[in-house]
Amino acid sequence: MLQTMAKSDQTFTSQEEPNVGEYHATADELMAIDAAMASIDRGEVASESEVRAVFAKFLRE
Repeated sequence: MLQTMAKSDQTFTSQEEPNVGEYHATADELMAIDAAMASIDRGEVASESEVRAVFAKFLRE
């Protein structure tokens, strides 16, 4: 299956019929989003070097 995600406009393309319609997050997903946003508000974000290290680790596997 061909899938692409364009960073600039979040375009999704697929050879299969994509799911169409609204997505409704579960309560657990909403809680995870709230926790992540609170973490960002507290300044708990990865540095550029930490992000590069993670990408390097997973791209070589």
